[in-house]
Amino acid sequence: MTGMGGALLDVRNLTTRIRTPQGSVSVVREVSITLHPGEIYALVGESGSGKSMTVQSVVRMVPRRLLDGHFGKVVFEGTDLLRLSEKQMRTIRGGGIAMVFQSAMTVLDPCYLVGTQLTEVLKKYGLRGEEAQQRIHTLLTQVGISDPEAVCRAYPHQLSGGLRQRVVIAMALAGNPRLLIADEPTSALDPTVQLQVLDLFQEINRRLGTAILLITHDFGVVARVARRVGVMYKGEIVEEGDVAEVIHRPRHPYTRALLGSVPDLSWVFRGEPRPAAGETRRPARSESSSMTGCPYLSACPESGWRCKRMSPPMIEVSANHHVKCWKRREEA
Repeated sequence: MTGMGGALLDVRNLTTRIRTPQGSVSVVREVSITLHPGEIYALVGESGSGKSMTVQSVVRMVPRRLLDGHFGKVVFEGTDLLRLSEKQMRTIRGGGIAMVFQSAMTVLDPCYLVGTQLTEVLKKYGLRGEEAQQRIHTLLTQVGISDPEAVCRAYPHQLSGGLRQRVVIAMALAGNPRLLIADEPTSALDPTVQLQVLDLFQEINRRLGTAILLITHDFGVVARVARRVGVMYKGEIVEEGDVAEVIHRPRHPYTRALLGSVPDLSWVFRGEPRPAAGETRRPARSESSSMTGCPYLSACPESGWRCKRMSPPMIEVSANHHVKCWKRREEA
């Protein structure tokens, strides 16, 4: 089942606020993403830009003690997830939408054998005994593990980082999800293993038809895997479009700055994916602060009077290519 316009996931004007000692802060601000069945979409940006908080908002995993409210719509297969109860969301997580996190050791329990942990995951889907063992063998084979039995008999610490991440991906695939969200899935791995895991995501997408929402700070990863990309800055998507179009014709000054630190992307098909840029140093906007003006104003070399007074709207600069920038609107 898909939503309106054939979209698998349709996020519309999603805003997420969290509580801080300084007041309510918008960490995700009016984010819109459309993901179709079988598509690979990447969110790219610096650390602190709001990528992970966006996907945590999509699957309703922002801690309750922090959450001050979700606004907008998150429509998955025709259902607005923001309107569901926590009990209803538990059926969506794992079944409809599954997540792969940055560090496999945050998912795997060091005290239990890998096979035991996989068996527990499959119990959620009603599989036990021989049927579960066959499914475990299939899942581990699907993620490129050549000796599933040996991996099942091992503790997580006895496996390499690449094997642990493959096990976590197998766990995510256990419920046959239609959407796989991968949050910085390769940043804790060495360069060679990074490329292997990225190729695995592409293989899963091709073979199983699973849509993938990939979170990364690295434009090299985007160039290798994704078909469309959204560039995030301070909780907003400031540019979005087909990957080749955004990489070869970036229109937002922030996107240009990110790509400027990776002058040649051809190396991504030969060697190590590299980080796109440094840390975000300015905090997200609090609700008590001014909401006027462009969020990139202080760092932008092209800012003008309008940038100081009003937040720019998202405009279309070419087919399937949109940007939030007053300068681009003037040029158009």
